[in-house]
Amino acid sequence: MSVSGQIASAITNSTSFWFDDGNLVLEVEDMRFRVYRSILSHHSSFFKDLSLFPQPVDSKEVTEDGTPILKIPFDSKEEWETSFIILSSELQKLQTLMDILHLSHKYHFKRFEELARDGIQQFIPLEYEAWMASDYRRQTGRVYDELQGNELKFLRVVKEVGGMEEYYPTLYFMCIWGVTDATVFLKQLNCTKDGVQLDTSELMTLIGGRERFLEASSGRWTRALSAHVRGEKCPFKKGCATKVKEAFLKEMLDIFSQLDPKNSALGKSLTTITDYNSLCDGCRDHLSLIQSEASTTLWKDLHVFFAS
Repeated sequence: MSVSGQIASAITNSTSFWFDDGNLVLEVEDMRFRVYRSILSHHSSFFKDLSLFPQPVDSKEVTEDGTPILKIPFDSKEEWETSFIILSSELQKLQTLMDILHLSHKYHFKRFEELARDGIQQFIPLEYEAWMASDYRRQTGRVYDELQGNELKFLRVVKEVGGMEEYYPTLYFMCIWGVTDATVFLKQLNCTKDGVQLDTSELMTLIGGRERFLEASSGRWTRALSAHVRGEKCPFKKGCATKVKEAFLKEMLDIFSQLDPKNSALGKSLTTITDYNSLCDGCRDHLSLIQSEASTTLWKDLHVFFAS
């Protein structure tokens, strides 16, 4: 066996901090930790920008399923294991964190309440970019598996405890995400996974917010459609206006009729539009810009749609 083969075979995976659905592997000495980048970046400015950790030019190592491996020099594996133990409360299931938050608030366990709040916040994307990158939006991964069907309970607990008002709009939106039509939506409100019921005010905020969001979506796409549809550098006399119009109408119809992340305009990849590649470069860039601006604005207005 070669020296490099001996070194590679000596590397082992941590038995305590190796999560199968983790999206980042840290290699410290001869130990690898598979963890969640969102948890690390929530506390560390370094992990918000992995370029702060320079890697060798020829280092493009990934796991078998494509998870990036980040090599951490000069630190000890014991130091990192201790750090993960401190952060382990955030690696618990969402249900555990909700239970801790509820009881610690009720019985004034201040330290436990702070830990639970801090852990829960990782599940709630505040920024549009974080929402776009979230597994929950794609209806996959650990967060989605734990939260699916528990959104109303999540909202109820957070509102009951208070002090996390900036997260309310996102939580309300998460309650309606993936619901395909109004009938199913109303039925879901009356028959939740855990029998959780919102009070009248919260129900009105949720139902009204959904309607306001759909109305704003339709209006915003309609205005965009009637604006400068043709790209400035379009070489054709009439431009790609017809194709762009068809694409916009399809997008608008999807988001107005349902909130399925596989079909809706909010956050949908432009490459999934059937005739997207047939547009000229100018119109393609123009369409991309308009869609990005519209989606970002809709996200920023969630606090207006779901105002109590």
